[in-house]
Amino acid sequence: MFDLAAAVAEVEQAIDRLARGLEPEQVTASAAMRLVRTLGRCERQLGGVKMRLAGRVADTPVWQHPAHRSPAHWLAGESGSSVAEAVGVLETATAVKDLPATLDAVRDGSLSRAQAAAIADAAAVAPDAEADLLALAGRDSLKALRDEAARRKTAHLDEHERHARVHASRHVRFGTEPDGAATMSVRATTEVMAEIRAGIAHFQDLEFEAARKAGRRDPFEAYAVDGLAAMARAAMARAAMGGGATATRPGT
Repeated sequence: MFDLAAAVAEVEQAIDRLARGLEPEQVTASAAMRLVRTLGRCERQLGGVKMRLAGRVADTPVWQHPAHRSPAHWLAGESGSSVAEAVGVLETATAVKDLPATLDAVRDGSLSRAQAAAIADAAAVAPDAEADLLALAGRDSLKALRDEAARRKTAHLDEHERHARVHASRHVRFGTEPDGAATMSVRATTEVMAEIRAGIAHFQDLEFEAARKAGRRDPFEAYAVDGLAAMARAAMARAAMGGGATATRPGT
């Protein structure tokens, strides 16, 4: 009977010896190149093992703890990754269960987690795309794979389904860059994004004119940030005065 815990302990010890014993300057460049290729496969295989085990944890209540709001929060804490990345890992772990060929490629180390995610996402909608995408993953870049997976997925959906899926996946996410800058990313349907852009553009123009009158010169896109902040302040001021929200809800 396969002893998983013992196998993991052996791998842990071997990796520890490798990491502590490595002196890169003692390795020839050609040997290093070969080892990087080998280690790349090992990394993908270990990533697949970790992903599948994390999926097992997520399927049970064992992850629950006051410090963990979700399985993704637990995994992010264990991995030192973002919650968004952990969500992707768990989603892929679930998706590959229904895709034997993709799961075999994960086991074999032929696919990275990111490649498996792209294939699984498309194959869930267009099952006939799986084999082609697996072949593409072996010969082209991750970007090319993602682009083709998105194309095959979109081609399999009618316009109503496509719109509904985009609407269902809408989000605003906030982050922080290493220099302390705050970031925000938005995913929305085209009509909602058009409304957002129009709102920002109105306030962006006002900020631009105010800056010109004050003798300030900044990139026009910088005024989009100022305009977005001004739009938020205007909305909050309206709410404080009891104006409430009057926006429509496209896509619902």
